[in-house]
Amino acid sequence: MFFIVLDAFVYNDKGQVYITFKAYGLDERPIEILGSKLSADGMKMEGEVFSLLRENTFNPHGGGMMLRQGTYY
Repeated sequence: MFFIVLDAFVYNDKGQVYITFKAYGLDERPIEILGSKLSADGMKMEGEVFSLLRENTFNPHGGGMMLRQGTYY
């Protein structure tokens, strides 16, 4: 699958590095904020890409993450 990646954000969760990004599909899919694990050196995505947010009615920007009291925001 091919994505145009925008607004990338890298997050280190206890030594495991993740990337989140805004993606536009090259088809009629809605805008999504997606995420993936990164390799230890941070240079490539590993495993399945996962969806954090899918939106049809507005255009989300600048996805970031933080952990507060056991909940990810």
